[in-house]
Amino acid sequence: MSRIWVNTHFHCAVIDGVFAPGPDDTAQFFEADITTDDIQDLAMKIRKRTFAYMVRHGLMDSSDTDDMLRWDHNGGFSLDASVLIPDWDRVGLERLLRY
Repeated sequence: MSRIWVNTHFHCAVIDGVFAPGPDDTAQFFEADITTDDIQDLAMKIRKRTFAYMVRHGLMDSSDTDDMLRWDHNGGFSLDASVLIPDWDRVGLERLLRY
């Protein structure tokens, strides 16, 4: 199989909690307690699912994905969860989303 390597990236804006009904039936926000381990686990899950998709569609051999899962530095995948936009910073949110 010939190898095709693609350099691409995705940006996602994700809310860091959930809304649920409050005591007076208004929406109340409950912030998530996300740890570094949670972020690393999510990054690994994304890698595995991406590789499985590529194997399923004939874009990669499964032996290549096994090798790439052992690479240092997450096999070319990264997940940056360091940016936090406060709820009042609408300009900052717009700037991030336009990026």
